[in-house]
Amino acid sequence: MYTPPLLWLKYFFLSLFFGVVIETLAAFGKVYMFTPWWLVFFVVVGLWGLIFGSLAMVTRTCHVAVQYIPGFLLLLGGELLNHFYLHLWRFYHDSLFGITDPVMRAVVLGIATGFLIPIINAIMKKSYQVK
Repeated sequence: MYTPPLLWLKYFFLSLFFGVVIETLAAFGKVYMFTPWWLVFFVVVGLWGLIFGSLAMVTRTCHVAVQYIPGFLLLLGGELLNHFYLHLWRFYHDSLFGITDPVMRAVVLGIATGFLIPIINAIMKKSYQVK
């Protein structure tokens, strides 16, 4: 299926916007920090912009439940991989809203992030509706 490059750019920038908002709120709220600090720029552009934008565009015609799964699995896997092997970011006080268990924290973040792709697709669908 051919998709015009402009469509991908729209998905990229919308996802990038969400990434900037999420990472800015996390930084100001002192939720977690990256080591090294500049890694946040790669996360915003790479994870939020490129990966989530591309996944949203690829799954745009799928049922909302199918759109939910990649975001959930991506953040669940990323959090577990980081906690047990990579150690590229850590939560302040090793806690996220009182959740100290790394597996439970990954599940909670995965559940929340799973909604991002359906939200992006809903915004994009709404922006293309004829008024």
